[in-house]
Amino acid sequence: MSAIKIAAAPWRRLSATAPVQRVTNFSGDQLWWAIRKPGLDQNKNAGGRRTILVQRVDFWEESKYGHGGSAKLWPGLSGDHDSFKDGLAEEGTPLDRELPVHVQEKENQDQVFSSVDDFLTWTREYWLNRLNRGYTGKSIAGMYIPTISPKDAQREFGRTFDDFKVSILEIGRVGYMAPKAGRIYSARATVVVGNGKGIYGVATAQEPLATSAIISARRQAFKNLQSIHLHEGRTISNEVFFNFHKTYMSLRPQPKGFGIRANRYLKRILDVAGIKDIHCHVKGSRAVLPQINCLLRALHEVESPYEQASRTGYSVVKIDPQKCDKPEIIASPNKDWI
Repeated sequence: MSAIKIAAAPWRRLSATAPVQRVTNFSGDQLWWAIRKPGLDQNKNAGGRRTILVQRVDFWEESKYGHGGSAKLWPGLSGDHDSFKDGLAEEGTPLDRELPVHVQEKENQDQVFSSVDDFLTWTREYWLNRLNRGYTGKSIAGMYIPTISPKDAQREFGRTFDDFKVSILEIGRVGYMAPKAGRIYSARATVVVGNGKGIYGVATAQEPLATSAIISARRQAFKNLQSIHLHEGRTISNEVFFNFHKTYMSLRPQPKGFGIRANRYLKRILDVAGIKDIHCHVKGSRAVLPQINCLLRALHEVESPYEQASRTGYSVVKIDPQKCDKPEIIASPNKDWI
């Protein structure tokens, strides 16, 4: 067998250097700035590091070490402890020691709460705006728009309409033939307004521009305000059957929580008027304006229980299936509505 020779590693001479001891003569403020990361040079930037030390919680005896008013300094750096323990700052001291720790914590907590409230408010407005997409999301028809400004309302109507909601029902394009100019087109807008408590108004305006038509229709709708009796503050008190030319409509009151069952145009009118539980069925013509006209005339046929009793001379009785069909008189003729 042949022996394998291993080459010896070359010898390296190691030189040991004795540690150099330096005697420093820094002040307490300079040492304090040194442990706060920017270094002893106060004019030097942090270089991507923290400029303020995170508050240190004590390891024993419930004492705190770090920066701040009520915190303790590191051992050996207690020269200026008495000057800032109550929030007193000296010239050249860090700015984060102007206030005690508990005051800073309270201000930070209030700032966080206010920022959270602002964020929740912004989120709510953002999602309401996202949901306010109209009928299809590609047209402004069906969107809720701002009400008339208080300044214009006070000047024209003598009151404000801040509690009213405004919605665009329909936007169309109409035209007519001029003798020499030919066919001229303009925009037609139908707008509904209401306060959700039985007051509503609808108007249609025609202008060369769609925006001008919407503004004119909104102003005219506030001039056409009407009222309707809301039974229990949420629905109508009696069934209504009505027809307008070739459009036939039936309105039926529904129990609480039923919602509004109607097409998208009629649903906007019922919503701003304050009707929450109703079933609306339409037959015949499906054009938008005939349906709106039919609904407005059908709402005029809604009577309060007292009006029904006074007109018929009989008491109005309510039969509730959930109470074993027990009759309950809710209005009598020639008496105030119970």
